[in-house]
Amino acid sequence: MPVVPVDETNPYQSLFTFTPATAKFFFGREPEIQKLVQQVQDCSFVPVIGASGSGKSSLVRAGLIPRLLELGWRVLEPIKPGAEPLVTLKLAVGKLFEAAEREEVYGILEQQGLGSIVSRLPGDKRVLLVVDQFEEVFTLCQDRQQQQRFIDCLCVSSSQTTAAWW
Repeated sequence: MPVVPVDETNPYQSLFTFTPATAKFFFGREPEIQKLVQQVQDCSFVPVIGASGSGKSSLVRAGLIPRLLELGWRVLEPIKPGAEPLVTLKLAVGKLFEAAEREEVYGILEQQGLGSIVSRLPGDKRVLLVVDQFEEVFTLCQDRQQQQRFIDCLCVSSSQTTAAWW
């Protein structure tokens, strides 16, 4: 009789967020995933709102992100704004460009918003930027000008850019 390998990975995530790496254990939210996929295809900004611990991060990270990757989207690494949200955004966007281009890209981002940056990327893929713990823009960042500049950078998007945040 052939030996069948057993996957002993524990599918229970406890209080940890499901991620693309643990997406195979994330199930039972198909209607919500489909609705979210449709919303990000139709809108540039999609807030995911719910009570603390209700699974918003898992829904996006283990449901939405893998589905959009299957559909050919470019997905940036999810960010948390932190105390300096504009710096966080620049670092995330900067990873899409060569080091020599980054200073120019940062200037364009601040002046013209995220949509102008996405339009500089090769190909015609849609782009998703996930901002997890969006409230950090207000709770950790004390500089009102930086808060506004971060939000402005996200709000000036294009038809190829979607930002999901919660």
